[in-house]
Amino acid sequence: MSRSMLYCLSGLVLLPGALACADSSPRPDTPAPGAAPAQPAASAATDSLPVRIEEQVRQPTPADSVPVVRFASGAGEIAVQWTLRSGPCMLAEGAASRSADSLIVRIVRRGNPVALCEAGEVVYSYDARIGGLAAGQYHVTLVDAPLREPSRVAGTGTVDVRPGGT
Repeated sequence: MSRSMLYCLSGLVLLPGALACADSSPRPDTPAPGAAPAQPAASAATDSLPVRIEEQVRQPTPADSVPVVRFASGAGEIAVQWTLRSGPCMLAEGAASRSADSLIVRIVRRGNPVALCEAGEVVYSYDARIGGLAAGQYHVTLVDAPLREPSRVAGTGTVDVRPGGT
């Protein structure tokens, strides 16, 4: 990887002297051909919840110890922080489903078809937040769902949500 600095502006990743990324990916809700998603089973009574995702991208360093998944909670919300190495020019979308005291958070990752990027790896830090939760203890499962690859469990944890929040 060259010494180029990574610049992000409005979701577009540009690197000096970069190649154009091409992506003919299906929509994020379309499973990869022939791939059975490896996700935890959920009961029939589930609630779909919105997920806010913030993404930070940086060049990897020798000190990186990734992937790392952390779970935290606050008043009426759960936060999932996930740091991993991946190819450049990725977009991420999130979805969550709740069944009783279980919460499944899916992060769907796909290439950005309009970004200019350099070949190699970068480090992504995703901060996914799920709000509107009742107080109580939740078992949280993070599912990595890259397009054209099988989904996999990236991490699990248990958090206590405090009352409050919206």
